[in-house]
Amino acid sequence: MPTPSRPIIGSQVLLHNTSHKKSPVRPLAFGVLCLVVAVNLVGYQFSETVAAGPATSYLLSVEGKTDDINVTANQAFSLTVKALDNDLATADGYTGTISITSTDTQAQLPTNYTFTAADRGQKTFNLALTLVTAGEQTVTVTDSTNPAITGEVSVTVSAGTVGTGTTNGTGKPTIITPTNDSTVNRSQIDITGTTLPDVQVSIFDGERLLSTVNADRNGNFSYTTDSLTDGTHTIKVQVTNSSGQTLASDPVQVRIDTAPPVLQSVTVNPLEVDGASRVTISISTEPELTSVKAIADQRAITLAPVPAQSGSYSGEFIAPQAPGIYPVDIEVTDKFNNTSKYNAQATIKVKTPSTPTPTPTPTATPQPNRNPTVSIAADIQSGKSPLTVKFTSNAADPDGRIASYLWNFGDGTTSTEASPNKVYEREGNYIVTLTVTDDRGGTATTVLQGRDIAPSGVAVSESGPEVWVALAIALMLSVAAQRKRLFAFVRR
Repeated sequence: MPTPSRPIIGSQVLLHNTSHKKSPVRPLAFGVLCLVVAVNLVGYQFSETVAAGPATSYLLSVEGKTDDINVTANQAFSLTVKALDNDLATADGYTGTISITSTDTQAQLPTNYTFTAADRGQKTFNLALTLVTAGEQTVTVTDSTNPAITGEVSVTVSAGTVGTGTTNGTGKPTIITPTNDSTVNRSQIDITGTTLPDVQVSIFDGERLLSTVNADRNGNFSYTTDSLTDGTHTIKVQVTNSSGQTLASDPVQVRIDTAPPVLQSVTVNPLEVDGASRVTISISTEPELTSVKAIADQRAITLAPVPAQSGSYSGEFIAPQAPGIYPVDIEVTDKFNNTSKYNAQATIKVKTPSTPTPTPTPTATPQPNRNPTVSIAADIQSGKSPLTVKFTSNAADPDGRIASYLWNFGDGTTSTEASPNKVYEREGNYIVTLTVTDDRGGTATTVLQGRDIAPSGVAVSESGPEVWVALAIALMLSVAAQRKRLFAFVRR
């Protein structure tokens, strides 16, 4: 196994092999004081590196264009989403989840997508989007956790060319939007289509005339209905050609669904717990929902579908530390983006810690709390990224119990599990700590100790071809009888 990269005291200096362009960059320790310099030394070059910042926005492009974008209705196109940091550089470490929406209520869009480390901050959805409503439309991408991270692009949607019509020179009208067997989550339907130029178009819902509009000189027409009831509607249009012949479009079935999901029941188990204990929240509602959340103590958790139980969702919630009664709110969203929020559907009661019974002996004094003890270990402490490490803990409390665990993995992430697994995605040296708290508030903290000469914590190296360079610089000063001499030793 290659020697892991080592932490830098002070500034960090990196070594590049200028004779091999694909050689990975390895940090070098220069002792207590390091200088950031740029020099060439026997075919190697020193340089500083700057890591990309966190994502703050997205850049959207369609077929490589970010503006003046034109697409044709009902024709799929590709969208590229690039996460950017504050300096508008690619945030190649971004691993958030995005949702894609559009002002076109009939649009066919990709489902929510979670970036992986392999994406390096950029994802292309090949032929995954279809807009169907003619005119100016907007496609928006938003981070599911932090709505402030967003981006959008404007797209001009063309209705396409008018059909050639029948053999006697007449044109049969065509409905472009809505598409057949589609569903919308609002009570109004946007209807667009093509027919003969400059003719009157009659628009029907079943046999009921909704309105008449005039096609333009290119044969395009559009109309937005008044509010319609939830349910299935049959939309068709008719025109009369110059020969007096009535021509009808093929009917289009469209379903209006504005009703949000209905919550049937909420269960909290157990109802009364100690602070920081695990609570299971389960609900019963409609199946195939796109989002189910439980909110308590201003914290939200996602409830996942329960296998083999249609419409059932469940998740674990960590109760607050402070005693009290905490209402549980439920938020549910269906695949048509209809959302309902139900407030205070259940409660979580956190018990007040019991007060020890005073001893009857007047001279007796309460015993002070004895802090817990803890040690930790890892099955592996160095390797290539992505590196999966299984951490284990051994904690004990001499006069009570361990109430909570808090791991700090050194890369900004934490865990409350006793023995968690952690995947390190990026190269670096990580100092891992664990703090345990007993049921009386006593704490103990420990740091993962290295093995052999490796630094404390976990070291992750970049995957790919390995070029390891060990540079040891020692300065030795001796005073000879006649003059001072300075020796420098370089080994590689």
